[in-house]
Amino acid sequence: MDKKFNIQQGFSLIELSIVIIISGFLFAAAVTGYKNYFETSRIQKTQARFDTITQAMDRFFAAYGRYPCPARLDLGPDDVGFGVETRCDLAPPTSGISVAIGQVNRDSDPTTPSINSEIRIGAIPFVTLKEGAALFGDETLYQSIVDIGSEDVIDTYNNKFTYALTEDQGTPAYIPYLGSVIVLDEHGKALSENAQGNHADYTIVSHGERNDGAWTHYGQQVGSGCAAAIPDNQEENCDGDDTYIASLRYDTGANDYDDTVFFRNWVSYFLWDVDNFDDQNSYNLNTGNVGVGIEDPVEKFHIFAGNAVADSAALNDASIYG
Repeated sequence: MDKKFNIQQGFSLIELSIVIIISGFLFAAAVTGYKNYFETSRIQKTQARFDTITQAMDRFFAAYGRYPCPARLDLGPDDVGFGVETRCDLAPPTSGISVAIGQVNRDSDPTTPSINSEIRIGAIPFVTLKEGAALFGDETLYQSIVDIGSEDVIDTYNNKFTYALTEDQGTPAYIPYLGSVIVLDEHGKALSENAQGNHADYTIVSHGERNDGAWTHYGQQVGSGCAAAIPDNQEENCDGDDTYIASLRYDTGANDYDDTVFFRNWVSYFLWDVDNFDDQNSYNLNTGNVGVGIEDPVEKFHIFAGNAVADSAALNDASIYG
C-alpha cells in the first residue's frame, strides 16, 4: 500500500526575522513620508494665509496710503478690541504690543522728510483689514474688501502671526521706501535692504511647530515665551527688536529653525532717465507706452489732444516688490 505524507512547511526563524525587518523599513518609510507630506501641507496652508493677509494689506494700503497698525496680541475672541488696529500715531497700549527702536540717524539731510524708526509689534488686525480704518474716520474709502477672518491670521499650529510694522508706515504720514524692519538670512545677509539703504515696511512671522515666542488665538503666550534657551535664529524672531531671520527650515538638534517669515518692502523704480549726452533730453524706461490724458497710448509718450507724440527706444526694466 502506498503511504501518503502530509507535509506542512512554515517559515524558519531567520525568514520571519527578515520579513519583520523589511516590514519595519517599509513602515518607517511610510511614516516618514506621511510626516513630510503633513508638514508640507501645513507650510502650504500657512503660505496661503500669508497670501490672503498680504492681499488685504495691499488693498488697505491702496485705499488709505498706509498700512494698518498691529492689533494687541494678548486679546482673544471674547475681548473688546480683538483684531482691531491700535493707533500708530498714539502711544501704544501697555500690554499686548511691543515697540522697538530701529535704525537711528537715518536721515542726515534736514531738508528732506525723516521717519520714526520705531517698530510696533503685535497681531494682524483682521477686523480693521475687513471693515476699513474706522479709527481715522475714513472707512468709507475702503471699497475693495478682502474676506478675511480670525482663522486667516493664525498659522497651522493655531497661533497668531506676529506682525511687525515700521510705526510711521501705519499713519497718514507714510513715506515710501523708508521701512525700518530688518530681515536677514541665516548668514546675516540683508534680504530686505533697498537701494536707499532702508528696509521692510513690515514683516509677518509664523513661529512654527516649536512656537518659540508665539501667542495663541485666545491671547495667551505659549510656554515661557521667547526664552534665552531657544535657538538664536528662533529667538531673533520673537525678541521684540527690529531684526528678523528668514531662512529655510533646518533641524540640527541644537539649533532648529522652523519659522516662516514674509516681508514687504518697496524698491524705487524710475520711469524716466536723462540722456547721458544731452541732459535736456529725457527718455522713458517703461517697456510699454505712456499716455497723458489717454488710457491706451500708442507711442512711447502720447499726449491726448496735443501735438507731442514721441517714440524712441526704451530700456528693459521692471518694478520690484520685495
